Amino acid sequence: MRFHLRKGVKFHSGNDFTADDVVWTFNRLKNVTRFKGIFDPYKEMVKVDDYTVDLVTKGPYPLVLQNATYIFPMDSKFYSGKTKDGKDKSAIVKHGNSFASTHVFRVLVHLRLLTVSKVLKLNSNVFDNYWDKKSKGNVDDLTLVPIKEDATRVAGASIW
Repeated sequence: MRFHLRKGVKFHSGNDFTADDVVWTFNRLKNVTRFKGIFDPYKEMVKVDDYTVDLVTKGPYPLVLQNATYIFPMDSKFYSGKTKDGKDKSAIVKHGNSFASTHVFRVLVHLRLLTVSKVLKLNSNVFDNYWDKKSKGNVDDLTLVPIKEDATRVAGASIW
């Protein structure tokens, strides 16, 4: 199946979003044992050009589009290399934090440390290179409520 990527999209790091990022993310996930069931039907992800990729299956497979939703392209330049303490930035960690889980979005990294509720208002100045400037979006504000206790957090999630 061929996917055409939107041109002009940038990651929060400022790096361009390209086919290289999609292929890199696919390969990163395909090589993890616990994702084998999701990615086993696929032979490979092939870069056609800077904004086109082909997801190649091993045979006919009707769930290509459904499974493609598990591929959240990551900034391959930002997540490649080593951290200050010598760990692989692209490592997938089953338990605990990884570089990727603590550096998803700048805003969330800082808010994660707060113990009080935080309300974020829609602000076009947060990320100047957002690709869809014509859309007003569908979110006016976001309220983050850190809940320290596991059981309370799980119970709180069920009321939403």
